[in-house]
Amino acid sequence: MTIADLAPPPELDATLRLGPGLPHYVFFSAVAEAEEAGAARREATGGLLVLRLVDAWSCLDADVAVPDIGGLWVAAAGARHAVAAIADTSPVKALLGAVVDGIATTDAGDPRAIADGLLAYGRALRLEARWELAADVFHTVAGLPLPDDASSLVASAYLGMGFCFRTLGRLDAATKAYQSGRRVAIFAGDRANAIRGLVGEAKVVQQRGNLPAAEEAIECALREARRLGDEGLLSQVLHDRGRIAYLRGRLVEAVGYWHEALDRCSIAAEREALLEDLAVSLADLGQYAAARKAHLVLYLTSQSPLVRWGAAAVLMLLAAQEGVADAFERYREELASVPLPPELATECALNAVRGHRLLGDMAAADAELDRAADLAARHGLHALSFRIEAERAATTDLASPTPVHAPADVERRGAVARAMRTMRELYVQATSQRSGA
Repeated sequence: MTIADLAPPPELDATLRLGPGLPHYVFFSAVAEAEEAGAARREATGGLLVLRLVDAWSCLDADVAVPDIGGLWVAAAGARHAVAAIADTSPVKALLGAVVDGIATTDAGDPRAIADGLLAYGRALRLEARWELAADVFHTVAGLPLPDDASSLVASAYLGMGFCFRTLGRLDAATKAYQSGRRVAIFAGDRANAIRGLVGEAKVVQQRGNLPAAEEAIECALREARRLGDEGLLSQVLHDRGRIAYLRGRLVEAVGYWHEALDRCSIAAEREALLEDLAVSLADLGQYAAARKAHLVLYLTSQSPLVRWGAAAVLMLLAAQEGVADAFERYREELASVPLPPELATECALNAVRGHRLLGDMAAADAELDRAADLAARHGLHALSFRIEAERAATTDLASPTPVHAPADVERRGAVARAMRTMRELYVQATSQRSGA
């Protein structure tokens, strides 16, 4: 068996594509929608021309005629010109330039350099919350003519696609991408990516509402990650293990997993996501003032749009609990103006429901609840649908909120102490960064 034998069948390939069939349709759309002569248009144009160059390179035969090679160099010159127009401050400029260099290195190009550069470009787009563009880049990598010993790069591409599709609420496509990535990783003997594929599938199962099955899969992944001994991977799995524990109502257990993950985590974006979950736990533990301060720090300092938007969603609810209607509306309007992914958009709508009720606007609360229900149903987010129905049936007085997960007093004190200590460290770190800037 070779890596070519693991290529997705036509029906799966069609499922994983974005747009109406035109290759890189989402990039064409990004170019068309961006402000003329603006930075976003230059970046999208550079990305599009580099991807079309990669397409042309990947179609070359070993016996290709010289005129075709010449055409490739013309395309490379055009792509290089487009990349040169991108601002030097943009993180994608060097990444796209590396891909062009990989093609121009020799007549045959450097497949590994091309794949590595595209993966890095896709990850950069993902960090900027450009999930459709990132998915298209990862899809391109998965289809490259790579040697069998580069199978891990293909596995990484499929897993990147899985993350993007899951974030976009395309859960069927996410499952297929994760399964493809895991299959390629097993073929390549890449245990770390095989574990990541299992975790990805479990997260989709969790979003669909089957928490017991998701927990079983995550527990299996955690055992494998501990055996492998990769600290970064173990941190990621611990984070997701804690998330399942949290969703199943075991807050103290979740905080324990998150702290263990934080101790092993060295990637800034992943640390911020962990800190966001720990900050949420403070509110569930009844520490509302500390939760507000922690979320405010993340809202002001995080480089991740997802973390900033998640922090804003909690700050919106906390403002309503404090009776500050202006702050509630400010956060709500901000969240309504950004491209939230379906799961976060649904969670924001649920927070808005509770906020409107706290502020006495029941009609607005009902409208938000209907919007949340529509989002969850449209994207198959059954776990959130269960919460929405519980919210619809709620009769408790939200003016005196109680923690969603209420552990025993002794356990609670320990969890509070650990979460508070972490948030104090976050606050000191953020303050020192701002004063040194």
